[in-house]
Amino acid sequence: NQRDFVGPIVVDGTGKAIHISASVDGVPAIDMLVLRKAEAEQSLQLYYEYPASGPLAGLPMSQEVLPQGNQLKRAIVVPPGTYYVVFDNTPTAGQTNPQVNAMDDRAAVVQYLIQIGDAS
Repeated sequence: NQRDFVGPIVVDGTGKAIHISASVDGVPAIDMLVLRKAEAEQSLQLYYEYPASGPLAGLPMSQEVLPQGNQLKRAIVVPPGTYYVVFDNTPTAGQTNPQVNAMDDRAAVVQYLIQIGDAS
């Protein structure tokens, strides 16, 4: 029941993409979402203030399910701006619905590389 925010990621200029390579181990799958700065920072504030994770403060620009055992490689074309990549292992955002069990201490271990480059 954890959510990690990676950012801020600043993209300058047009024709750029956020290139993400990621893999997960320890759980069947997690969600990877890309949010604009305003929605991400508001979501992060809500995540800090409330004891249980809730929905995100806005719609993601991109979302993917990151299954265990598969290397995800994506180029997400974005306009100039500031973004966050969110790795979500909660039942309140994204498409996955992990079981919430107080006796389950499995950790989702995510390895990732995020780069900014040309969209093509």
